[in-house]
Amino acid sequence: MPTKSARQRENLLRLADTIATRKTPLGVGLKNECWAGVAITLANQQGSKTTAFYGLSMREIINDVKENNRTPIAIRNKVMLDRTLRLAAS
Repeated sequence: MPTKSARQRENLLRLADTIATRKTPLGVGLKNECWAGVAITLANQQGSKTTAFYGLSMREIINDVKENNRTPIAIRNKVMLDRTLRLAAS
């Protein structure tokens, strides 16, 4: 998706805030609260499709899932927080 609306940027910032305030590290896999699992949950709570909610393509989401999965658990939340903030700014 070429450009994000102000609402989509707000949604990404909400996702970033959710990651920043987590007491536990993001997991690997949707059911283990990986980055995409958390993102999907927030979108579903608003009755929206994840791609439309955040203004992201499926390719972008897949790339973020891969980044989440290959990042060491000790720094996963920080890496994915930074990545989410970059998405909000792009």
